[in-house]
Amino acid sequence: MNARYDQIMQVNIAHFGAEAPYYSNTKLWNTERAILKNIKPFSKILDAGCGAGRVTIPAAKMGFEITGIDICQNSINAAKLLATKQKVKAKFVIGDITKLPFEDESFDYTLCPRYVINAIPLFHKRREAILELLRVTKSGGEVYMLFFNKFTTKKFGYLILKNIISDTLLFIDKIFKNRLDWEYGDYFYEANKIKGAPIGFGHLTSVFEIKALLKGLNYKIISEEELCGNREWISLISKFFKYGVWVKITKT
Repeated sequence: MNARYDQIMQVNIAHFGAEAPYYSNTKLWNTERAILKNIKPFSKILDAGCGAGRVTIPAAKMGFEITGIDICQNSINAAKLLATKQKVKAKFVIGDITKLPFEDESFDYTLCPRYVINAIPLFHKRREAILELLRVTKSGGEVYMLFFNKFTTKKFGYLILKNIISDTLLFIDKIFKNRLDWEYGDYFYEANKIKGAPIGFGHLTSVFEIKALLKGLNYKIISEEELCGNREWISLISKFFKYGVWVKITKT
């Protein structure tokens, strides 16, 4: 199984490395900005899967002591370059979030935004990553994560139908093409940020899988509306049917 993990991570290193210039020029999402605004000033933060510093650098500008980690050398190089250009003090480290190179309880808060967790193949490796994020977070601290939602109602349910068909075809492939190491929700996709970039890998999680990944942890599924402090009346529906599912884990 680790061979498949290593193979897929090499696919994503090539993919996200080629797309680093795009992510160097993208801004914080409203939800990410809201999370940072609710974090205590001067906190020590880990940005897990930081890419080209899209979250790390704005957080550093807000006065946080932040470290970004990513498995892709090109992305780390782009982040360092951008931080230097903008005269921002932030630390960047190359590493795998399933085995973080930090001591226990090193950070007050940990962020794992923009579907980073969905770039990790294999259920047990995603679980390992979550436990590692918690390990390096201080007791009483919080981990914020964003997951893809396989059963989103985006595009009027078209994506739900598409994902059900995809899983059905995979079920057939598992029988006739011996793809036993594939999981329902695995997919490869063409690059759409930088022309000519290599393909990427993603895994679409359902809410049921998210809950299984977080079993035994002190977590809460949070809607975008709750994070941003508006339209609370639709937050219950929003939690489970938006394209992305935000989760806050409190380390006890």
